[in-house]
Amino acid sequence: MAKVALLTPYATPVPGGISSFVSGLGRVLTDHGHTVTVLAGEGEGDTLEHSELGHGRRYVAKAFRDLVNTRPDVVHCHSHWYTIAAAARYAREAARPRIVFSFHTTAMPTARVLFARLLREADTVTFVSAAQLAEVREGLRLGGELRILRPATDLRVPDAIAVERFAREFRLTGAFPVLAFVGPLEYRGKVDGVIDLIRGVRHVRETFPKVRLLIIGDGALRRKVEEAAQGLGGDTVTITGFLSDPKVGLANTHLYCHISRKEGLPIALLEAMSVGRCAIASRTGGIPEVIDGSNGVLVEDDPKLIAEAIYDLVVDVDKRERLGSEGRKTIERHFTWNARWPLVSAVYGLGG
Repeated sequence: MAKVALLTPYATPVPGGISSFVSGLGRVLTDHGHTVTVLAGEGEGDTLEHSELGHGRRYVAKAFRDLVNTRPDVVHCHSHWYTIAAAARYAREAARPRIVFSFHTTAMPTARVLFARLLREADTVTFVSAAQLAEVREGLRLGGELRILRPATDLRVPDAIAVERFAREFRLTGAFPVLAFVGPLEYRGKVDGVIDLIRGVRHVRETFPKVRLLIIGDGALRRKVEEAAQGLGGDTVTITGFLSDPKVGLANTHLYCHISRKEGLPIALLEAMSVGRCAIASRTGGIPEVIDGSNGVLVEDDPKLIAEAIYDLVVDVDKRERLGSEGRKTIERHFTWNARWPLVSAVYGLGG
């Protein structure tokens, strides 16, 4: 069995896609008998000593120390330059593990030349979608072994009592339809999509005055979202903040609406599909690699078109339920960590 170190800027309980990805990856590795070390910049590593290591050069120094102490066979670095900088230092000064680097977001780093040089230390570089691979490969002029390692989720059903408690807390009784978006309000492209969704809800409200939109997340651009929702009245748009289990909120919805102008491949979309919620999503990033029309609806970034898609699925219950069911089947077949294991094993060179 192998010793694997996951080097990550964020880990639970810090919310977000990177934390969720690392958590799921760690579980599937452990389930297959491998020893996992998590070195977290923010959040909880596998031990107290491996938690809250900081960022930048501080992370490099501390993670290098911990790599020397644990001596992993595989070092899987996530998202930020300093994770692979720590792995590269370990490879030069202590041992030669297999190094994997995973992109999560598609935003280009500011120091492209330095970052590309660091990436040459990796045996494999992975991407969450084919669209992301193409964009980043061109932007950084990458060569070497490039693989697609899409995120995954689980098929867990959220606790019924927690689902009921959420409905009471956010006064959802009588609301129809209940829509949701899940994600951090930190990135301009993502927030621009949320604002498009809110503008779409203005049109929906003309026919369905009790419509509710739950925005499950928070972040530095929250104020822009609140400003976009002004004038809708009451609690039509509610920012719930982050939830420890977003599926509790998703289970209370009729439709999941992942409207965004910039994406890699959102785990929130996979989570919504895993609980059988019909999804409407933007035709951006890796989303069209998951939704093909048989398991959800793709829309353009136009509030009127978004509203029309919502209206169509609200009034056509059979279609909504069929797409939700097909979406869950998509997750069952292709987007659980057990389904992802053969690829993870191959990327790590574990041989099964």
